[in-house]
Formats: sequence, structure tokens, C-alpha cells
Amino acid sequence: MTEAPGGRLVVVGSSVAGVRAVEGARRAGWAGPITLLGSENHPPYDRPPLSKELLAPDGPTGVPRLRSAESLEALEVEIRARVTATSLHADRRVIATTDGEIGYDALVIATGGRARRLPGTAGLAGVHAIRDYADAVALRHALDTASRVVVIGAGFIGSEVASAARERGLAVTLVEAAAQPLARAIGPVAAGMLAGLHDIGGSRLVLGTSVQRVAHDGGQVVGVELGTGEVLPADVVVPGIGSIPCAEWLARSGIGVDPATGGVVVDDALATSIPGVWAAGDVACLGHHATQHWTTAAEQGRVAGANAAGAGERFGAVPFGWSQWYGHRIQTVGTTTGVTEEVIDEGLVLSRDGDELVGAVAIDQPRALARVRRALLARSRSETAARAEG
Repeated sequence: MTEAPGGRLVVVGSSVAGVRAVEGARRAGWAGPITLLGSENHPPYDRPPLSKELLAPDGPTGVPRLRSAESLEALEVEIRARVTATSLHADRRVIATTDGEIGYDALVIATGGRARRLPGTAGLAGVHAIRDYADAVALRHALDTASRVVVIGAGFIGSEVASAARERGLAVTLVEAAAQPLARAIGPVAAGMLAGLHDIGGSRLVLGTSVQRVAHDGGQVVGVELGTGEVLPADVVVPGIGSIPCAEWLARSGIGVDPATGGVVVDDALATSIPGVWAAGDVACLGHHATQHWTTAAEQGRVAGANAAGAGERFGAVPFGWSQWYGHRIQTVGTTTGVTEEVIDEGLVLSRDGDELVGAVAIDQPRALARVRRALLARSRSETAARAEG
């Protein structure tokens, strides 16, 4: 490890990637001041529970803390809540924010992403995208009094919302434009396996059609019109159609942004095109891919923070995700698209590239999935170490 630079480290974004960046920097020897900026009026909190436990009828309602107050205090980090970065001036090493300018010697960008919104639905009562704690609380209250829910997008977030609605006995329809749910994330065999959970859970799954418009009466949602002409009655509509990296504030900074994803381009050290600036989590784009997994964001944050302190590490984590639908635990690991699928057992599909195991999708098979994950992690660490030596 090279000698850690002095001065101030600023981390923009206080979710998992941002907090892990602070931790990574301290462990790598950063002894100077660290400032962590967060746009919300909460201490750093965990986002996966927002569409899982927090939406459950009898689930907890408090902010799901990411770290205890004692843990954050031990990091000696200045946390500035309700502060949003508005621009980056790399020539002066200054960030403009809603609370004035902040100078930095090293910077980690971890601003995450925001939920995609349905066109033409701004201000409509009953439309609930979910990305932050306030979104989740509003959706939970809406589900408590709803009767008919339409979820647009049958990915992990949309499916978790559907499951929470069914727990309340609500009528649920999921609308997915692709021919299969999660078509861009997993292979067709695994997608078919997961589609069956919606049938078991009592949700109607409508595939291969688009949404033409969201109908409303006096500003209140009343239904969703599909491309087939069918109108689905609804008093709650939840768009689960992905997210957009929060990188607009960097538009005039000169930092490299991927034209396809809109994310900040990074190399395998999480370094950006601007010296002294790293990026991690949902806002980062590595190899033209924006990996939106909690575990990936956490490890990228750690590596980015460590490298800001001079560690010289390389990011080599294996994508891993989990979800909970209708009482079933879904887990994915590694590469699960563009591969050959092999059904091993009920609820377990392995992904192979030729003869090489590269990923898996599992339903209620945590031990089998854990074995695959350990094997992939061991290989990834070996490859990362080889790259560093080379």
C-alpha cells in the first residue's frame, strides 16, 4: 500500500456504498477529516428492507439503520444530512452543494440512482415509485387502504411489492413488457421458474405488453390501459421499471459518463477519468455495466474508499442478489444471462459458459447457492490477484 494522502476526503452519498467508502478509507489508513454528504434527513440507512420488511403488513416502520451511532462515531466522520451536491469543479477540487462549497483532496461519488417515473403521472394520487424511505412509507400507507394494485415491471422490486400487496389480500396484476419476467437479468429457464411463483402467490402476470396510459379521475388513479386495449382497474399503481444514475450534477465537470447507462465510467480500481475522484455503487459504470446489487455497491464502496487512501486495490466481486416473494427466498449469483442453463434440482438452475460454472438462480436453496457463491468468489479473487500482479 502506498502512503495515504493527507487532507480531506469527501464522500457524496450516504447509502451503503458511501458508508463503506468511509470505512474502507479509514481501514486503509486515511487519518485526515472525512465528510459524508446525504441528501435525506436521516442517518445512513439500508435500502433493501424498503421493498421487503418495511412493506410487510406487520413489518417494522422505523428507518432501517445501516450502522449504529457508535459505529459511525468511531469512524470520526462528519455526516451532513439534507445536503445535495449540485456541481463538481475538479480544477479547484471543490464540490458545490445546497449548503455551500466544500473543498476536497480526494472524492468518492456514491450518489446512487433514482427511480424511473412513468411519463404523464407526475402529481397523480395513487402512483408510488419506490427508492427511498419516504417512498416506502407512502406506499405502505397506500397498500393499507387499497383494494386493487397494478405493478408495472415484474423485476425484483415490482415482485416484492406484489408479494406485500398479496399479503394484505389485495387484487394484484403485474404488467411486464418482456416475454418473461427478469428477461434481462436471468435466463429463460430460471425466468419461467420465477414466473410460477406469481401464480402460486395469487398475482396475475401479464407479459409482452406495454402501458399506454394511466387513467385518473380528478387526479386520482383509477386504472391502467394496456397496449392490448385492456384496462386494469387500480387505486394504486407502482412503477418498478428500473432506475437512473444520479449523475446530472456532474454534467459540466468533464468526468467520463457512459452514454448508454448514464453512469460514471470507472476502471477496476473504481477510479474515474478525473484524478483524485472515485465512484461506487449504482452511479458507477464498470465495463459498460451498471451493477445494481447491494453487495456490489458495498464492495465497490470499500474499494473506492481504500483506493482514495492509496491502497491500490482492484474490484473483483461476484454479483449477488436476493429477494423475498410470497414467502419464498430467491437468490442469484454470478452471470445468469447469455449462458447455458442447467436445471439441477427443483428450485435450482446453474449457469454455464461452456464447461465453466458462472452463476446460479435459486428458490429456497440457500445452501446450494452458497456453495456456488463460494466457488465463484474464490475464482474471482484469484483472477483479481493475477491482474494486480500483472
